[in-house]
Amino acid sequence: AATQSIAIDEAYTYLSFVKLTLTEILTRYDANHYVLHSLLCKVSTGLLDISELTLRLPSLAGGILYFFSMLWICRLLLGRVGRVCSASRSFS
Repeated sequence: AATQSIAIDEAYTYLSFVKLTLTEILTRYDANHYVLHSLLCKVSTGLLDISELTLRLPSLAGGILYFFSMLWICRLLLGRVGRVCSASRSFS
């Protein structure tokens, strides 16, 4: 995530939404505009300056959060078997 070049859709998202003011982010409509993602990108690029990693940091954090929340849900519902189930689903 840190060394890969910025893709066209990431550049479009930054230039069209993240770079805007907070009011413009909240009021602008586009099919490609995910408000929460734009706000989190604005925070991460504002705090850590703009780079490939800071632009992708909200997505990376969301992926990690999703993985561990699914692991927790599987353990809660299936117990010991859930650990095997969630691990096999995550890597397939």
